[in-house]
Amino acid sequence: MDNPLVTLYMLSHNRKQYVREAFESMLQQTYSPLEIIVSDGQSTDGTYELIQQMAQAYKGPHQIRISRNERDLGFVGNLNKVFTLMRGELLIMNCDDDISMPDKVARIVESWVKYDKKPTAIAVSSTIIDQKGEPVGRFDLGKERLLSRSLVSFMRLGCPNGMYGGTGAAFAYSKKVIDTFGPITTRFTADDAVMVRRAYLLGPILILPDLLFKYRVGDGLSTRRSETFRRETIRQRWVYNTLKQIKKMFGLFIFHPKLNKKLWQF
Repeated sequence: MDNPLVTLYMLSHNRKQYVREAFESMLQQTYSPLEIIVSDGQSTDGTYELIQQMAQAYKGPHQIRISRNERDLGFVGNLNKVFTLMRGELLIMNCDDDISMPDKVARIVESWVKYDKKPTAIAVSSTIIDQKGEPVGRFDLGKERLLSRSLVSFMRLGCPNGMYGGTGAAFAYSKKVIDTFGPITTRFTADDAVMVRRAYLLGPILILPDLLFKYRVGDGLSTRRSETFRRETIRQRWVYNTLKQIKKMFGLFIFHPKLNKKLWQF
């Protein structure tokens, strides 16, 4: 059986000091066939030009697609653009300041196929590094498992750290999630708060213990978007209380994309 085509993507914006190492880690992936997409959000520090040079010099087997937006679409807008470009069955992130291990994609695909491609999202463990690249901790997700589906765990997915001690950058998603729900329709949310919930409505989430990438803290998107998380938490609390009342009234909560799509179409 042929290996499935996988999309590994990076959203770049003014991260020249880190992007070479990040992009190199994408090019060094052992898995094939692999589509690598970089979508740049109008970088002004030479990030885009550096990526172009590296892509032109690459002689390996991976398919590389470099795109630059005509205007800055923001993180979510840039992610929505990747949704329109991707051709793979799985969508895997590599942030522009993070470093993937060479077997990251291969390990994710191997596990996904082992579960008959049923998981709609896969989360992996990671090593936390500082701005200098020095290890400062871990997001260790524990043993390999499928997350149980319940109302409480569903709502806690709004903050991946609260659910299982990981990070939104650790996720890979089945194309089924994008095909079912389409783009994220507001800029004022954390992408993983939306995507993880959407995936959870469609199928199980697979947790892997492997340390498959280095997650940089101190200068990235997660460090800058605390206000976005604050707004999302307010919304999350309201939705949770509403669903709690529904469960109390009817004694159940139906996980079905057609019934929940509008509720989670942020």
